[in-house]
Amino acid sequence: MLLEIRQIIKIFGFAFIVCFFVNAYPALAETPDASQEQTVDASSPEGVVSNFYTQLLATMANGDTLGFNGRFEKLAPVLLETFDFKTMTRLAAGSAWNTVSENEQQDLVKAFAAFSTANYASRFPSSSDGSFTITGVKKIKDNVVVETILEPVKGESVQLNYLMHKNDNGQFRVIDVLMGGVISELAGKRSEFSSIIKSVGVSGLIDMLNEKVEEMKNS
Repeated sequence: MLLEIRQIIKIFGFAFIVCFFVNAYPALAETPDASQEQTVDASSPEGVVSNFYTQLLATMANGDTLGFNGRFEKLAPVLLETFDFKTMTRLAAGSAWNTVSENEQQDLVKAFAAFSTANYASRFPSSSDGSFTITGVKKIKDNVVVETILEPVKGESVQLNYLMHKNDNGQFRVIDVLMGGVISELAGKRSEFSSIIKSVGVSGLIDMLNEKVEEMKNS
């Protein structure tokens, strides 16, 4: 399963900017347009993404009042229900993941989750309104890509596609976000983390992620 996920991430994001993504594109089986009005199962891939967006936009609507810390506290449990941070961290850390203790693995997952939450709290500080549209769902073996458009009141709309798989509990969770539909955030993190780990080790990466969270809180 881990190898399969790595192959899918290779396919989707960095074929043209990360040299190690060289696998061929598989055929994609597209489901009916998920943007059509219909009852969505909350546990389905589109249901998980829809709930995430609903909570994100609600937080943005009160972003100025909440401040960074308030936005962080609101978004933290939502992100934990949306993203499989353990799998994402393991993939981003690469081979270094298997060289450290279970406690250090847990610390790295916790630091990565906090860093990701802080990024969302900083990226989407406030908005009086906004909308999102789920434009489609594509299946890749046991995984899916939920295609979306986020339309803030100010600024241009953004295409964000969510690569999802079933976690150990059989729940669909996000393992990568594809900016513009193609640029893999996880691939970027893998490249960045690899460089940091080579320089200061996994413990250094944990410290760096925690420091960045504190910087965002105080900025």
